Amino acid sequence: DGREVASPLRWTADAGQHGPCHENPDRQLVGSFNWHARLRPDHPRPNAGKYEAPLSVGNRANFPSAAMDAIRAKGGMLGLTEGEKKALCSCQAGVPCIGLAGVWSWQKKREKDDKGKGRGERLLIDDLDQIDWVGRAVPIIFDTDPRRNPSVAQAKAELIRVLSERDAQPVDVVLPTGPADGDGIRRLAAARIRLIRAGHRL
Repeated sequence: DGREVASPLRWTADAGQHGPCHENPDRQLVGSFNWHARLRPDHPRPNAGKYEAPLSVGNRANFPSAAMDAIRAKGGMLGLTEGEKKALCSCQAGVPCIGLAGVWSWQKKREKDDKGKGRGERLLIDDLDQIDWVGRAVPIIFDTDPRRNPSVAQAKAELIRVLSERDAQPVDVVLPTGPADGDGIRRLAAARIRLIRAGHRL
Protein backbone atom coordinates (compact mmCIF):
# COMPACT_ATOMS: atom_id res chain seq x y z
CA ASP A 1 0.00 0.00 0.00
CA GLY A 2 1.40 3.39 -1.02
CA ARG A 3 0.46 4.99 2.29
CA GLU A 4 2.24 2.28 4.25
CA VAL A 5 5.36 2.84 2.13
CA ALA A 6 5.16 6.62 2.60
CA SER A 7 4.90 6.43 6.39
CA PRO A 8 8.45 5.27 7.30
CA LEU A 9 9.83 7.60 4.62
CA ARG A 10 7.99 10.57 6.16
CA TRP A 11 6.42 11.42 2.82
CA THR A 12 3.14 13.32 2.66
CA ALA A 13 2.46 11.99 -0.84
CA ASP A 14 1.41 8.47 -1.68
CA ALA A 15 4.40 6.22 -2.53
CA GLY A 16 2.49 3.60 -4.46
CA GLN A 17 4.74 4.00 -7.50
CA HIS A 18 7.45 2.11 -5.60
CA GLY A 19 5.47 -1.10 -5.51
CA PRO A 20 6.39 -3.67 -2.83
CA CYS A 21 9.41 -2.73 -0.73
CA HIS A 22 11.91 -4.61 1.40
CA GLU A 23 12.21 -2.85 4.75
CA ASN A 24 15.54 -2.72 6.58
CA PRO A 25 14.74 -1.65 10.16
CA ASP A 26 17.53 -0.23 12.30
CA ARG A 27 18.22 -1.06 15.94
CA GLN A 28 19.59 0.80 18.89
CA LEU A 29 22.69 -0.49 20.63
CA VAL A 30 20.49 -2.13 23.25
CA GLY A 31 18.91 -4.21 20.48
CA SER A 32 15.42 -2.69 20.23
CA PHE A 33 14.24 -1.07 17.01
CA ASN A 34 14.68 2.70 16.78
CA TRP A 35 11.79 3.35 14.34
CA HIS A 36 14.22 4.25 11.55
CA ALA A 37 14.29 2.14 8.41
CA ARG A 38 15.43 2.28 4.82
CA LEU A 39 13.32 0.75 2.06
CA ARG A 40 14.42 -1.03 -1.10
CA PRO A 41 11.51 -0.72 -3.56
CA ASP A 42 10.77 -3.04 -6.45
CA HIS A 43 10.43 0.07 -8.63
CA PRO A 44 12.96 2.73 -7.51
CA ARG A 45 12.64 6.32 -8.65
CA PRO A 46 14.86 7.19 -11.64
CA ASN A 47 18.29 8.45 -10.51
CA ALA A 48 17.33 8.01 -6.83
CA GLY A 49 19.42 4.93 -6.09
CA LYS A 50 18.31 1.51 -4.91
CA TYR A 51 17.18 2.60 -1.45
CA GLU A 52 14.89 5.24 0.03
CA ALA A 53 15.64 6.76 3.42
CA PRO A 54 13.36 8.84 5.69
CA LEU A 55 13.25 12.55 4.86
CA SER A 56 15.16 15.02 7.03
CA VAL A 57 16.81 12.31 9.12
CA GLY A 58 20.56 12.02 9.48
CA ASN A 59 22.62 8.94 8.71
CA ARG A 60 22.02 5.88 10.87
CA ALA A 61 23.96 2.63 11.13
CA ASN A 62 22.27 -0.72 10.67
CA PHE A 63 23.00 -3.17 13.49
CA PRO A 64 22.04 -6.71 12.36
CA SER A 65 20.70 -8.90 15.16
CA ALA A 66 23.49 -11.42 14.42
CA ALA A 67 26.10 -8.75 15.17
CA MET A 68 24.64 -7.37 18.40
CA ASP A 69 26.73 -9.50 20.77
CA ALA A 70 29.93 -8.48 18.98
CA ILE A 71 28.87 -4.81 18.91
CA ARG A 72 28.29 -4.75 22.67
CA ALA A 73 31.37 -6.81 23.56
CA LYS A 74 34.78 -5.23 24.08
CA GLY A 75 37.68 -5.79 21.72
CA GLY A 76 36.06 -8.25 19.31
CA MET A 77 36.26 -8.06 15.53
CA LEU A 78 33.55 -5.90 13.98
CA GLY A 79 33.30 -5.08 10.27
CA LEU A 80 31.86 -2.07 8.45
CA THR A 81 30.34 -2.34 4.99
CA GLU A 82 28.10 -0.40 2.64
CA GLY A 83 24.50 -1.61 2.75
CA GLU A 84 22.30 -3.59 5.10
CA LYS A 85 22.17 -6.69 2.90
CA LYS A 86 25.97 -6.88 2.69
CA ALA A 87 26.17 -6.59 6.48
CA LEU A 88 23.73 -9.51 6.83
CA CYS A 89 25.77 -11.54 4.33
CA SER A 90 28.97 -10.82 6.27
CA CYS A 91 27.32 -11.93 9.52
CA GLN A 92 26.20 -15.17 7.85
CA ALA A 93 29.81 -15.72 6.75
CA GLY A 94 30.98 -15.43 10.36
CA VAL A 95 32.20 -11.82 10.37
CA PRO A 96 29.98 -9.60 12.58
CA CYS A 97 29.34 -6.45 10.57
CA ILE A 98 27.54 -3.10 10.67
CA GLY A 99 25.80 -1.75 7.57
CA LEU A 100 26.28 1.84 6.42
CA ALA A 101 23.96 3.69 4.03
CA GLY A 102 26.96 4.70 1.91
CA VAL A 103 30.74 4.94 2.00
CA TRP A 104 30.55 8.42 3.57
CA SER A 105 27.56 7.67 5.82
CA TRP A 106 29.74 6.91 8.85
CA GLN A 107 30.32 10.64 9.46
CA LYS A 108 28.11 13.43 10.73
CA LYS A 109 27.00 16.15 8.34
CA ARG A 110 29.62 18.87 8.06
CA GLU A 111 29.35 22.56 7.28
CA LYS A 112 30.13 23.59 3.70
CA ASP A 113 32.52 26.29 2.53
CA ASP A 114 31.69 28.87 -0.15
CA LYS A 115 32.57 26.31 -2.83
CA GLY A 116 30.14 23.73 -1.47
CA LYS A 117 32.80 21.45 -0.01
CA GLY A 118 32.57 20.06 3.49
CA ARG A 119 34.84 21.54 6.11
CA GLY A 120 35.65 20.86 9.71
CA GLU A 121 36.40 17.74 11.70
CA ARG A 122 35.03 14.39 10.56
CA LEU A 123 33.02 12.86 13.39
CA LEU A 124 31.40 9.44 13.71
CA ILE A 125 27.61 9.42 13.63
CA ASP A 126 26.03 8.87 17.04
CA ASP A 127 25.28 5.17 16.38
CA LEU A 128 28.98 4.48 15.78
CA ASP A 129 30.26 6.94 18.35
CA GLN A 130 28.72 4.95 21.21
CA ILE A 131 30.66 1.79 20.32
CA ASP A 132 33.87 0.98 22.19
CA TRP A 133 36.39 0.67 19.34
CA VAL A 134 39.51 0.17 21.48
CA GLY A 135 41.53 -2.85 20.39
CA ARG A 136 39.02 -4.00 17.79
CA ALA A 137 40.03 -5.42 14.43
CA VAL A 138 37.70 -3.58 12.03
CA PRO A 139 37.56 -4.96 8.48
CA ILE A 140 36.31 -2.19 6.18
CA ILE A 141 34.56 -3.93 3.31
CA PHE A 142 33.50 -1.52 0.57
CA ASP A 143 32.59 -3.22 -2.68
CA THR A 144 33.63 -0.51 -5.17
CA ASP A 145 37.24 -0.73 -6.29
CA PRO A 146 38.92 2.35 -4.73
CA ARG A 147 41.56 2.34 -7.44
CA ARG A 148 38.86 3.30 -9.93
CA ASN A 149 36.80 5.51 -7.61
CA PRO A 150 38.79 8.20 -5.75
CA SER A 151 35.80 9.15 -3.57
CA VAL A 152 35.56 5.60 -2.21
CA ALA A 153 39.31 5.56 -1.58
CA GLN A 154 39.09 8.85 0.33
CA ALA A 155 36.08 7.70 2.35
CA LYS A 156 37.89 4.53 3.34
CA ALA A 157 41.13 6.38 4.19
CA GLU A 158 39.30 8.90 6.37
CA LEU A 159 37.34 6.17 8.15
CA ILE A 160 40.58 4.28 8.82
CA ARG A 161 42.12 7.45 10.26
CA VAL A 162 39.15 8.22 12.52
CA LEU A 163 38.96 4.65 13.81
CA SER A 164 42.72 4.56 14.40
CA GLU A 165 42.34 7.66 16.56
CA ARG A 166 39.87 5.60 18.63
CA ASP A 167 42.61 2.96 19.11
CA ALA A 168 40.88 0.51 16.77
CA GLN A 169 42.80 -1.67 14.31
CA PRO A 170 41.08 -1.04 10.96
CA VAL A 171 41.84 -3.44 8.11
CA ASP A 172 41.45 -2.38 4.47
CA VAL A 173 39.71 -5.32 2.78
CA VAL A 174 40.01 -5.30 -1.03
CA LEU A 175 37.46 -7.66 -2.52
CA PRO A 176 38.55 -9.71 -5.55
CA THR A 177 37.27 -8.65 -8.94
CA GLY A 178 34.03 -10.36 -9.88
CA PRO A 179 33.12 -12.31 -13.04
CA ALA A 180 33.79 -10.67 -16.39
CA ASP A 181 30.09 -10.09 -17.05
CA GLY A 182 29.78 -8.10 -13.82
CA ASP A 183 32.77 -5.79 -14.23
CA GLY A 184 32.72 -2.80 -16.56
CA ILE A 185 36.49 -2.64 -16.96
CA ARG A 186 36.64 -6.26 -18.07
CA ARG A 187 33.76 -5.72 -20.47
CA LEU A 188 35.60 -2.73 -21.93
CA ALA A 189 38.78 -4.79 -22.25
CA ALA A 190 36.86 -7.57 -23.97
CA ALA A 191 35.32 -5.05 -26.37
CA ARG A 192 38.76 -3.65 -27.20
CA ILE A 193 40.08 -7.15 -27.90
CA ARG A 194 37.15 -7.88 -30.21
CA LEU A 195 37.67 -4.65 -32.14
CA ILE A 196 41.43 -5.19 -32.38
CA ARG A 197 40.85 -8.67 -33.71
CA ALA A 198 38.47 -7.13 -36.23
CA GLY A 199 41.28 -4.89 -37.45
CA HIS A 200 40.40 -1.65 -35.66
CA ARG A 201 42.77 0.40 -33.51
CA LEU A 202 41.63 2.12 -30.28
